[in-house]
Amino acid sequence: DTGTALAEMTSAVALNGIRFERGTSFTLGGSAPVGLGAGGLSATNTAVSGTVTNKLETTLHIGFLPQNQWSLGARTILDVSAPMTSITLDGAEPVGIGGSGTVWLRASSPNLTAPLTFTNSMTRILAPLALGSTNREVRLKAGQIKFAGAGLTNDVPLRFIGNIGSNFATAYQTDNYWNQGWVQRGKMTAEVSTSMACGNGYRFQGGFETDGGSWSLYLPASCHLYIENKPIRCSGGIYLDNQGHYHFCTTNNVHGTVQINCGTLHLDRDYTLCESGTLQLGVSWNDNFNGNVNLEGHVNKIGRVTCGWTPSSKPTRASNVLGASGTLEVVGSTGSDLSINFQGGTSYRHSGTSANVFWNGVSTSTGSVEVVNGKVTFRNGAGWSAVSKVTISGPGVIGVKENSADVVFGPAAGQSRATLEFPDETGTLEIESGTVTVRKLKMGGVYWPAGTYDKDDLPGRISGEGSLRVLRSGGSVMIVF
Repeated sequence: DTGTALAEMTSAVALNGIRFERGTSFTLGGSAPVGLGAGGLSATNTAVSGTVTNKLETTLHIGFLPQNQWSLGARTILDVSAPMTSITLDGAEPVGIGGSGTVWLRASSPNLTAPLTFTNSMTRILAPLALGSTNREVRLKAGQIKFAGAGLTNDVPLRFIGNIGSNFATAYQTDNYWNQGWVQRGKMTAEVSTSMACGNGYRFQGGFETDGGSWSLYLPASCHLYIENKPIRCSGGIYLDNQGHYHFCTTNNVHGTVQINCGTLHLDRDYTLCESGTLQLGVSWNDNFNGNVNLEGHVNKIGRVTCGWTPSSKPTRASNVLGASGTLEVVGSTGSDLSINFQGGTSYRHSGTSANVFWNGVSTSTGSVEVVNGKVTFRNGAGWSAVSKVTISGPGVIGVKENSADVVFGPAAGQSRATLEFPDETGTLEIESGTVTVRKLKMGGVYWPAGTYDKDDLPGRISGEGSLRVLRSGGSVMIVF
């Protein structure tokens, strides 16, 4: 039809190489689908204005992937309900689907082998292998991609070459595809800094990597995401936000900074963290939320731990290290200013050479503190109110400023349940002034009598102008002064 009248089709039509051009308006049926053969459909609208009624509005059901680039208009839906095969010729440009329309991929297409790039579209994946065969990567440049099938798995490797979001538009709301449990079994690689809003039950199993970029994951409260099966390779960094629960389930990982802006990182295995990496807690946009770590009963080593604010700027904020048990060990040489509350039965070990780690938070854990190298200083009322054991050895030093002396190892002045131990009669407790209280004192395997000791009584073990008060001799009753 090349006239000026409206061309309208109200039933299903099979087209084979027919071209429709209209300078004013054009309608393909209401809800009637258009079945396309190998020739495809060319629909041109040359009179697009600011009114949405003048834009191309059609759903295309196709059984092949068009060659080269397709750009979808704002009201266009590319609905692929049958398996796709590639019709690109050898040496042809990679296939690209972009524009501001929506793509629905409803069928598995294992024979689709052409290079495929999504450049700007809103894409919904509803079938395994909807993106084609697994022997090449699908490149994601911009827009949004949503794995919308319940319990859907995807084996195709995904390379993010632009800031594309998975469910990004619905990061803070619920829709029909939100809590579906996507399992990504192909590798995921961030070539640029990539933000991804995630849903409950997501499992990344094929490798989680960076190649010049970094990852920012956003997961709502009460939702859980798992990175499992293959080691993490993210030298560019991982940034976690939005109150969700992130699970690291692999070992031999390599990462730069793991930054927990808001939410909880669960370390589900021993040695999940990278000893050369940094763990940064609590860089939240909302002062009501902090970045937390749950040790899940495991032992983990990290090069450095930092907080995303200074105690002077936000004196009431503290991140939490959670778990019924487990140990976090800092092995690096760079100091930091910490406001961290160890809770439950978690423990802290310091074996790095740094001499300027300053502790400002109050911990309630019943676990232990051990310093075997470097120096950790408690100040500004910081301490471990319920700590069971404090160990200092080697060149390790625990420093106590006057404003923390009363509460560094107990809930109040003159109270403590902690045993202070110098196992090989090395290490130093440096007390600036005031009195530090412990329940028992043990050196070289021998318990010392209850009493008060200073640097003259225990040279090398105690330094500074303060004193150490020991409440009990080994196995004896408490002596009240």
